[in-house]
Amino acid sequence: MKKNGMHLYQHVQDYILDMIARKELGSGDRMPAEKELADKMKVSRLTVRKAYAMLADAGVILAIQGKGTFVNDLTGISLGSLSSATENAYLSKKVIGVIFPEITSFFGPILKGIEERASEHNFTLNIMFNDNFEREEAAVKTMLANGVDGMIINPRRTSQHHGTQNYQLLEQSGIPVVMVGKPPVGINLDCVMCDDVTGTFDAIERLVGEGHRRILRLFSSDDDAEALIERKEGYREAVESLLPGERQYHVDCSKPEWHKALMACVADRVTAVFSDNDALAVQAYLHLAAMQVDRPRVHDYISYNSTGLCRQFNLDITTIEIPKYGMGKQAMGMLHEKLNADAPVRNYARYSVFRPFFQKCQTD
Repeated sequence: MKKNGMHLYQHVQDYILDMIARKELGSGDRMPAEKELADKMKVSRLTVRKAYAMLADAGVILAIQGKGTFVNDLTGISLGSLSSATENAYLSKKVIGVIFPEITSFFGPILKGIEERASEHNFTLNIMFNDNFEREEAAVKTMLANGVDGMIINPRRTSQHHGTQNYQLLEQSGIPVVMVGKPPVGINLDCVMCDDVTGTFDAIERLVGEGHRRILRLFSSDDDAEALIERKEGYREAVESLLPGERQYHVDCSKPEWHKALMACVADRVTAVFSDNDALAVQAYLHLAAMQVDRPRVHDYISYNSTGLCRQFNLDITTIEIPKYGMGKQAMGMLHEKLNADAPVRNYARYSVFRPFFQKCQTD
């Protein structure tokens, strides 16, 4: 966003330089807190952070971990040249907006991959969260208002219908955007995604190869809508092609009576379980153990997403791992490519698809 032809962060930068010129701030003085200055100038903290980053790159201010940010020793530096110097320094360091639901054991490796590749290209990351749709809308608008150079976003999806106006804003903005996760229907943005259909098919094929014919799928209808659709499709394709004529078993663990549905499946001689996530697999196994039901055995479970629960309960369950770290690095790599392009080279979205892999839980 601009004011009088200047970006807001430039106004913040010039305000600080003016304070230094008028001796209101001198070498060694502590800089105002980001929130304090943002409130005073009626801008976002992201804008202040960007101005501080520019000043730090030009050597005007110095951030000392654990102590704060201070005015640097400016002996011999012409204040008149600082504005252009800070601008030139920052132009070489692009700012990438990153919007994710939260930092968890699942998203952490993705963010690590993004951060490592960003560091290789001398990019600065600004991270905001979209724990709900309202927060996502605020994050998208804030990033666009503050003029980020590009954006990586994990789109929110639930089984309930929600609009796609946030992603339409990104399409219309013209800045380079890469999604981590398949874009919602009708959104034409580049993405890095995991092939959940193939991952689920592989899991069922493995269980069939071990002699199982009645295989239960556990899921929660509260989970990501795209993953629900693709894992259901992978399960359906596998059962129909590998076990023709066999019944398909599904239990929605978000329902109050799901334990009864689970027991009914076991009574119908289900011998193996495929779970959309390891939390559901652990809950099901522990419930059956409490009911003194010894089938399916722990080795007859395969679940998506190892979050440490299997290890916590000392359950040797095979998990389907999403290559999260690699997906994060690829997302940043794709964004870097778009940022370096002289002009758009295509009018279609590029998908980079990763295939999940099996991993045994290492128990004590």
